Amino acid sequence: MDTTSNQTEKSQNQKEIQAIIHPNGIGFAIWLTIASMLIPFISLMIPFCSYNPTILDETKRKVSFTDLSSIKWISIFLLLSSMVIIMLNLFAFAKNFKNDTDWRKRSGRRIVLAIVVVILLCAAAAITPDLCDSYEIPEDRFSGLKIEWETGLYLYIFGIALLAAGYLTFAVGLRLLATGKIKFERFANVKKIKVDSNSAVASAATETAPVSLTAKLNELQKLKDDGIITEEEYSAKKEELLKNYQ
Repeated sequence: MDTTSNQTEKSQNQKEIQAIIHPNGIGFAIWLTIASMLIPFISLMIPFCSYNPTILDETKRKVSFTDLSSIKWISIFLLLSSMVIIMLNLFAFAKNFKNDTDWRKRSGRRIVLAIVVVILLCAAAAITPDLCDSYEIPEDRFSGLKIEWETGLYLYIFGIALLAAGYLTFAVGLRLLATGKIKFERFANVKKIKVDSNSAVASAATETAPVSLTAKLNELQKLKDDGIITEEEYSAKKEELLKNYQ
């Protein structure tokens, strides 16, 4: 009995996690978080800033991420620290499925870590614009030229913002699901769970119906054996029971 109950709970827990990570619900936030990790690194290969060495031509000097001041490594450190925290937490969530541990238990802790991640990412994004503003043009005679932001900088900040939004959505959504403050159907793909639940109900009805019929037939047989009802009454009642069962 206990073994059957544990197997049922395990199956349900794993189905819930599968529903959560499905792209139709909170799972979209997970995949968005993972995908957005690539964007800042792609931006590192694109110029962050530019400036015109003279006013006589439109040729721009491109400034890459590596050309910027050493403070850029602080931004990278904050970004990588955030990514490590996110990946460790996603792996921990995946481990809940593998080890069949309740995904609700640590949902509160994930909210705290999500806040930490958002703070780190905001700090990384806040530092980045200053990198271009404080960039020193190599040619002294052009030191007064205006530095313009390029695609790399915008892409870097956009990737950081998307990463923060994706993971925060996942953590908050998971917590709301765990506490029952939102319906499971709103943020998770529960069609499969519903089908399985309906199948379980139908299966239970199929299993219990013959037992109920057998009990009634045995009771009817006992009434006949005890002489409480006649053979004719027994046959009529039996036929009625079988007819209703079909």
